[in-house]
Amino acid sequence: MTQTTNAKGSRTVVPLSDLDDLEKSYRIELSPTQLHEAANRLDIPDIETLEIDFHISKTGPLIGLRGTMKSVLKRICVVTLDTMEEKLNVDFSIDYTTEALPDSIGDEEISLEEDEPEPLESESLDLLDIAVQQLALEMTQYPRKDGAELPSEGRDDRNLSPFSVLKSN
Repeated sequence: MTQTTNAKGSRTVVPLSDLDDLEKSYRIELSPTQLHEAANRLDIPDIETLEIDFHISKTGPLIGLRGTMKSVLKRICVVTLDTMEEKLNVDFSIDYTTEALPDSIGDEEISLEEDEPEPLESESLDLLDIAVQQLALEMTQYPRKDGAELPSEGRDDRNLSPFSVLKSN
């Protein structure tokens, strides 16, 4: 059985003390103010919608967070510099641990594998912050409008080198 909480326009912070073996579900829909703040944080023109369904479970020091994110973004095409729309509909998974990392590392090299849980230093999960971080990870790094291509006139890629400008003088 799961417990479901809806939050529209509120800052949803889940205290770790509220988590137990029972999976809890949270649905986050950002308010217009939160969408504007998130767009500014990500340095994009606009976020029209951002909805995330979180499913959180805790077993001992391990916290499993699974989610589905749906979003419509306004982005700038890197080729044409026109505003374009980017739609996202992705599933994601993040594992946290409440176990502390060693205070001193010394000369040891630490390797963080993707499968290792992320250390959680707080006593709560800020779902709004996690939503914006996940959006940043899922956005297209270099957005392009459909069919947008760099202009090729006047370029001869076969003879292009860093020293070609010296040859022309």
